[in-house]
Amino acid sequence: AEIWGFDAKRMHIAGHSAGGHLGGMMCAADFSLVRADLPKKMFQSATLLSGVYDLAPLRFIEAAQADLRLTDTDVATLTPAAYRAPKLPIMACAGALESDDFKRQNTVLRSAWGSSVAVSQVAGCDHFTIVDAWCNPSHDLHKAALRMMREV
Repeated sequence: AEIWGFDAKRMHIAGHSAGGHLGGMMCAADFSLVRADLPKKMFQSATLLSGVYDLAPLRFIEAAQADLRLTDTDVATLTPAAYRAPKLPIMACAGALESDDFKRQNTVLRSAWGSSVAVSQVAGCDHFTIVDAWCNPSHDLHKAALRMMREV
């Protein structure tokens, strides 16, 4: 934060697809275990778009498993929803035009982490156009993400 000139106590994270999964893992991380001078909680809020928070179903998708080769241990350690709920507001969104499983992933995260996870489906968006909506200052998704960041 010193090098780049920003307030380290005002960091927010966002990610899409695999980045949504990684964002979920970052929310669950205890950074003080990595380095003693780091805070336990690094981020103040998260916007997770079309992420995978329960990896177990991927073991049964032949094409995915051929590339990922997930073991039971991988699923247990790489599933964000398996970790203790972080204490920060999270928006978990999927496009309304995405597959049922992308929508289910958000529900899994909310069930695991509780009411701090706001789940929504973004009307008219698919797996790719949801990013366009998030980046568009006039779109409700963009406005909601900014509002969440300002409120913490």
